[in-house]
Amino acid sequence: MNAKVNENPQVMRDVKEKFLRYYTVTLNNYEVSGHYLPNPYVIEVDATQ
Repeated sequence: MNAKVNENPQVMRDVKEKFLRYYTVTLNNYEVSGHYLPNPYVIEVDATQ
């Protein structure tokens, strides 16, 4: 998915803080690498409006 959203530094700071406090893995562990997607299909989403 290719999602366009308005940046909100407070939201990202809160999410990162929750991951540090409550999870044993980092936020970076949730990214899916391209080799797991043999037939990717991009969905364009614009949530900035």
